[in-house]
Amino acid sequence: MRLLILSAAFVSFLVPALGCRAEDKPTQMFLLIGQSNMAGRAPLAPEDAEPLPGVLLLNADGAWVPAQQPLNQYASDRKDLNMQQFNLGGPFAQALREHDPDTTVGLIVNARGGTGIELWQPGEDLYEHAVARWRDIGGPTLAGVLWHQGESNRNDADYKDKLITIISALRQTTGQPDLPFIMGHISGETPINSQMDAIAEELPYTAAVTVDGLERFDGTHYDRESMIVLGKCYFDAYLGLVNREEDASEKPAE
Repeated sequence: MRLLILSAAFVSFLVPALGCRAEDKPTQMFLLIGQSNMAGRAPLAPEDAEPLPGVLLLNADGAWVPAQQPLNQYASDRKDLNMQQFNLGGPFAQALREHDPDTTVGLIVNARGGTGIELWQPGEDLYEHAVARWRDIGGPTLAGVLWHQGESNRNDADYKDKLITIISALRQTTGQPDLPFIMGHISGETPINSQMDAIAEELPYTAAVTVDGLERFDGTHYDRESMIVLGKCYFDAYLGLVNREEDASEKPAE
């Protein structure tokens, strides 16, 4: 599945003004991993100080707290706190809430900038630490995984195999063979984007999101407006996977 972004026009989300309390629990949980564009480097706006309605964030103590940017602030392997800025997780969660206002979205965000995919392989610290945060809350069913990594592997001819290893390990670790996995392209002409497209064509319940038309403020990192568009596109990809699963379950046996 490949989604095409036609423009980087500002996307606004209208969600009910319902807050979250620390004792609330999410009804859908997502793991967000990758490098700097998943951690978020887009400068924060004043409104980002407000909690996101109906969205919870897993903190460093394994507790769910009202989510607010920067969402990577509790990541076990993050760089300096002042480097964590606006990321796509908030717009993704807001789009999900717009689609289903009754859901409470839980985000486990554990990204680190400047990391090659080799550091995310099963058995390596970044993979194991992200999974450990999920295990610390009892290993609940995940609704999906959002992955944005690749700048460090721009010309990696073996990227496809390395990413499939991560996807397969996450599905085995969570006991969810159909765990939705959405991966984002990186900017420019690079062989790893076509490799992600190939994964989306070949591996069930995966999707690749393009970044065509998105703006980078420093040559690598997407600006806040583009992050909002990207988060919405990740949601569109997720919804496509969920709808495909529902269609398959409703198909009568032959």
